[in-house]
Amino acid sequence: MLTVRSPFLDTFSAVREALYAYGPEQREDVDWSITKDEQGITLSAALPGIDSDAIELQLEKGVLQIAVERKVVAPKGARTVREESSSWSGTYRYRLPAEVDVEQVSALYKKGIISIALPLKQAAQPKRIVVEKA
Repeated sequence: MLTVRSPFLDTFSAVREALYAYGPEQREDVDWSITKDEQGITLSAALPGIDSDAIELQLEKGVLQIAVERKVVAPKGARTVREESSSWSGTYRYRLPAEVDVEQVSALYKKGIISIALPLKQAAQPKRIVVEKA
C-alpha cells in the first residue's frame, strides 16, 4: 500500500490539533477559522450582533479562553412577537502551541468579526538564508 504525505496537510493537522478546543462548553454554531503563516497563528470568527464588551479573552497557563455572550432584548415598551435570533453565551478554549509568544497576543473586533493574533516567538519563526553567488 502506498502512503502519500503532504507537508501542508501535516502542518495544518498539527496546528488544528494543537489549537482546537476541548470541553463541553463549546458552541457548535460559531465557526472559527485558524490560519498560520511565518509570523504566527490567527483565530477568527464572525460574531454578528454581539457588542465588543460582551467578548472576554483570558490567557492562562497556555490556554486561551474566549467567552462570548449575546443578549437579544426587545426595546422598552415592546413585546416580542417572533424571535429568530436568540440570546446565548459560549466559552471556547484553545490550547496554544509552545511557540506562541503569549506576551504579544492581541485581538481586534471589527464589523462583527473577531481576529485574535497569536504571534510566534522569534526563535520559532523560520529564518531565511540567502545563497550568495561565488
